[in-house]
Amino acid sequence: MGGVAPEVAAGLAPRKRVRTHEEPSSGALDFLDLLDELVIVLLVAAAVIALLIFFVLPALLFVLQLLIFFALLFLTVFLRVVLHRPWIVEAFRVDGRDRKEWAVMGWWRSRRVIDEVAQGISLGHRLIEPEGAHRVTSVAPKS
Repeated sequence: MGGVAPEVAAGLAPRKRVRTHEEPSSGALDFLDLLDELVIVLLVAAAVIALLIFFVLPALLFVLQLLIFFALLFLTVFLRVVLHRPWIVEAFRVDGRDRKEWAVMGWWRSRRVIDEVAQGISLGHRLIEPEGAHRVTSVAPKS
């Protein structure tokens, strides 16, 4: 076996050495790569913060305001019904010369009294006595 290497003759393939060609490491290049990644991270963080400030937080505040509004509305109507507090319907002139108030038990009745008072005012009636309501005050104009 004249010109054959002993590894090949034994059935072992020769190992190939792979030469890696690495560029000499330069501190400036590594710093620039790090700076590029830092800029990208900062831009993404700024975009996320901007989305939070301009979209997510206002939406959450809006939902919170709606929840508070409906809770107070429900509480007001519930307590008026439970405590039997009358609804006060007011009618007054724009110039402030005359003001009238009626107390009405029940929300639906108060809507009906509002409609009756509005109709009486539009017809020019001076004395309006809606059904199911009693006059609370008739305030004279202030001098």
